[in-house]
Amino acid sequence: MVGLAMSMESGHPRMSPGRIADIAAAFPWLPADYLRHLARITPGPHAYRYGAQWLDGPQVAEEAFGSQVGRLFPEARLIGRRQGNLIGYTGWATGHPRLMEWGSSQERVIQEFDGIAAITLSTILPTGYDMRPVVPLQITVAGLALGPWHDAGDKYVARGIVMQGGEAGILEALQRALPGGWSLGLVHADSDSWMSVQFADGAFSLCLDRHGSSGTVRTATTREVHAEILAAVPFNDGVHPGCYFHLTIPARGRVQR
Repeated sequence: MVGLAMSMESGHPRMSPGRIADIAAAFPWLPADYLRHLARITPGPHAYRYGAQWLDGPQVAEEAFGSQVGRLFPEARLIGRRQGNLIGYTGWATGHPRLMEWGSSQERVIQEFDGIAAITLSTILPTGYDMRPVVPLQITVAGLALGPWHDAGDKYVARGIVMQGGEAGILEALQRALPGGWSLGLVHADSDSWMSVQFADGAFSLCLDRHGSSGTVRTATTREVHAEILAAVPFNDGVHPGCYFHLTIPARGRVQR
C-alpha cells in the first residue's frame, strides 16, 4: 500500500480528503458509499475496521499480489481482506460494479453486498444474533443502514449503523420515513450507556440508561434532541459489534411488504 495520507480529527488519523479525491479520480466508477467509507479508515498497513483490513483504494490483483493471485481474480479490483478472504469489486469495466467477498478464487463467492454498509452490517449482525421472527418490512431512512426488522411483540426492532455524512439530517429523515412514532436508541462512548430518543404524538422525549440502570424520561426540544444525536453518532457506526443503534417502531398498523 503506497501513497497513504492522513488527516487528524479528534486525535485519530484518517485518510485525507486529498487522498480520497485522488482515488475517486483514478477510479471514477467507485460508488459514493465507498468513497464516504474511506473517510473512516485509518490508513496504513494495519488499517482494520468493520472486521476487515483495507487497502489504499482499489488494487489490481496481479500488480498488488503477484501473477498467481492475478490469475485467480482476473476481473476483480480488490479493496480489502477479511478472515483471509479478499473483498473487492467486479463489473467495474462496464460501469456497474458489484461488491463481493471471495474465497480461494473469483469463482468462489462467499458473499455479495449491496454496498459498504452491508459489509458493516454483516459484521455486527451475525447469523442467529436475534432469534425473534423477521418481519419483511422495507423501510428506508436516509443516512441510516438498517438490518432486518424483528418482531418483538407490540413493536418491531432493527439494528443499524449511522452512515458517513448522514449525521446532520437523521432527525428529519426519521420524521419523514416514520411519521407514526419511533424510538431510536444510540450507544455512548463506553458502549454500556444508551440514549433513547422517542417521538410520539408530535413530541420528543429523551432518556439516558447507564450501566443497566433505567434513566428518567424527560421531554425535549428539537434542538436538544438534535444535539444529543450528534454527540452519540460517532459511536454508532459499526466499528465493532457493540457500536450500533436500535430503531423501534410500533407493530400495530404497520404494512408488511
